[in-house]
Amino acid sequence: MRRQAIHFICRRDASGNFRNSRRDEATGLLRCGNWKVTAQEAEALQGGWVYLHTTKAGASELGGIVRGYEPVVDHEVSRVNRIEFLLDVRCRGKGHNWRGAAHRMAWTGGMVPADLPHESGE
Repeated sequence: MRRQAIHFICRRDASGNFRNSRRDEATGLLRCGNWKVTAQEAEALQGGWVYLHTTKAGASELGGIVRGYEPVVDHEVSRVNRIEFLLDVRCRGKGHNWRGAAHRMAWTGGMVPADLPHESGE
């Protein structure tokens, strides 16, 4: 199966940290979550890449390899069932252009083939 990648808009909080993101002390991975994606999409992203941007016009500010995911429930949004990714953050995940859907209301580009040179290996 071909690896997949996905780009998300992720705002920063008042402290400058990405919202809904925190380091998992037990694993050292970044828990990045509350995304409106299906479990099937999350499964297809295993071993693929997630990129976080503050805007679609700006380069990715963080990116990493998906090492796992967990369902989460958020009662503050209309679709309460969400996904939290566990990311192995990599330096090579910074500085990439947005790929996928780029219309004005897009908060994600959707799944795209992980075909950039750094995405093919660990």
